[in-house]
Amino acid sequence: MSYFIKQISIEHYRGVKNKQVLLLSKRNHATFIVGPNNSGKSLLARLVRIFQYNLDGQVKNTMKFAAEKITDNDFYNLDTSNPIVMDFTIDNSNLVHYQDPNLNKLVKFDETEMVIQIHKCGKQYLGNICIGIDGVRSHIATNKNQSLEIAFNTEFLNSVGINDEEVVKICNALYSIFQGSILVFDPIRAFDRAGEDSITVSGYELVNWLNETEHLSEKRTAKDKVKQYIEKQLHLDSPVAVSSNVNQKELRFTFSGNMELSSREVGTGYTMLYILLMELVRNKKMLIIIDEIESHLQPGIVREVMKVIKQIGSAQFIISTHSPIAIETATEEDYLYRSQKIEGACSFSGFFKHVGSDPSGSRISREICNELGVLPGDVLLSNSVIWVEGPSEVFWLRTWIKTYCEYLISQGKLNTYLLEGLHYSLLMTGGSTISHYSFEEAVISLDDIEEDTLLKVLKVNPNPFVVIDSDRTTKDSQKYKRFIRIAKELNRQNRTHYLLNDCVIDNEDNIESQTDQIPNLWILSGRELENYTHPELLKKFYSQREQHPSSQISGSLSVSDWDVFSSSEGAGRILESRGLTGVAAKSGTIKHKDELARYIYNNFEVKHLLKQSIIPQPNAAMIDDLIKGLDKIIAYIKKVNYL
Repeated sequence: MSYFIKQISIEHYRGVKNKQVLLLSKRNHATFIVGPNNSGKSLLARLVRIFQYNLDGQVKNTMKFAAEKITDNDFYNLDTSNPIVMDFTIDNSNLVHYQDPNLNKLVKFDETEMVIQIHKCGKQYLGNICIGIDGVRSHIATNKNQSLEIAFNTEFLNSVGINDEEVVKICNALYSIFQGSILVFDPIRAFDRAGEDSITVSGYELVNWLNETEHLSEKRTAKDKVKQYIEKQLHLDSPVAVSSNVNQKELRFTFSGNMELSSREVGTGYTMLYILLMELVRNKKMLIIIDEIESHLQPGIVREVMKVIKQIGSAQFIISTHSPIAIETATEEDYLYRSQKIEGACSFSGFFKHVGSDPSGSRISREICNELGVLPGDVLLSNSVIWVEGPSEVFWLRTWIKTYCEYLISQGKLNTYLLEGLHYSLLMTGGSTISHYSFEEAVISLDDIEEDTLLKVLKVNPNPFVVIDSDRTTKDSQKYKRFIRIAKELNRQNRTHYLLNDCVIDNEDNIESQTDQIPNLWILSGRELENYTHPELLKKFYSQREQHPSSQISGSLSVSDWDVFSSSEGAGRILESRGLTGVAAKSGTIKHKDELARYIYNNFEVKHLLKQSIIPQPNAAMIDDLIKGLDKIIAYIKKVNYL
């Protein structure tokens, strides 16, 4: 079973006017709702508290129950003429395990909708629950004469093969299942708010549970599991013992050396972390909503906590957040939604949902950064930046990284796709203008400010990777001097980066011979990127262009060798020396850089990365250098993204 709930929709609740739909990720994955304060990202955590009411299935049942905690403020724009509506789409394969004869009648269908409506009837707020299959609902609840009138749908009853009494029993059973399957963590958890409802975690529940004398084995197992998570994965000091003081409403942590600290003394962050992990371990819930997971936690801990919680149990998670750090942890199996409020109405829109999602996701993610007050370089533009020369180089790197990731995943050497715009971005230096870029973050004297004309790349993003070709890099050239400066700056900056300080070159006197050791620098062995064109693709590209009526190219049939890999000659000059005319620029490169880059982008396949029998065959040294450089890029992106 991959899902408990496949989809949730909300309508006419607080800031939500029109129906908003959230698809949920699978078990052990997260659905993120991302947005600034007052954008509606926490509404779902509020709304599911509708399951706090104790319905006995008799006098208090799902056909009509009093929702005492609802007020006029819960209706959109105080408009109580329309009901609050929430709709849960359930995966029916879950229902078999309850061995309920009424629920079993739904199993022959893939999904069931459970629809909850809250009406204001006079001075009361009355709730009703119906079920739906394939868009047909079991009954209609109408607000009449300050009460609810229920009219069962004959079409539904006949198609499902149940009667109205069985509908009521099914609705009661589903409500009970949801009531026992949902857990909500508020952003501010306090021990003195226990008892507010049975769904929300305050922390006092754990204080009481640890104080009880029953189920000692269960308590010991839960403590041991949490101890392992804290120690092995979060790398924090783990308590050797934990107890509770009910009168003081606090936890008591004992650390090594018999040091005992109360939850007030050990710190809010540690206490909240312990409560979160303990509740996840001891509660076998199916839907867990964590409102602002970043509350009280340091950024590095948030990253690791997101990894840990997905390992616990088999729940679906909904995470509301305005933390860029939390967003960074999303994988291709997670769903991300943007929450925003425009003219008083809240909406949710998806982005980065699977690899093949709408490219507007990148645009939306940047808008979120602006709304959260986050510099783009801090997060979604992005966790690393790969600096290349110009637009054609962007196409080359984009193609290589995408294709190489596909290959690594197929070989079981990479667990997740690396997403451009999330895990990395490609930016251009503009060729020789890279001389104006600085990759170190030194303090500048006031006297030197006017002289410091270098653009501080680390102000754009703290994790740069630089790709430089070997074009005209003789020792006396300005380009050679630039690449030496950049190599030294990257090396010095890496010395202060805790993820990279174990691969720093101590003696920079001979750094040009040690650039392979710099984890975020790739000096191409080839003269330029076009020298890495696979012979098969280069032959097809120019053979096709030669056929164009206005083409100035000729001689493709006379070329027997399409291998253009070289550290000294441009691809255009090499081809012209072999009989292909009209392709070389004065510099020796090819004239059609942008056109070739786009052709490569559209036609490059995994086979073009391999030393195999494609006719014409690739240059082995070219493939070796390409794979070595891509391995370096992939390793760097993974490291700075904590993958």
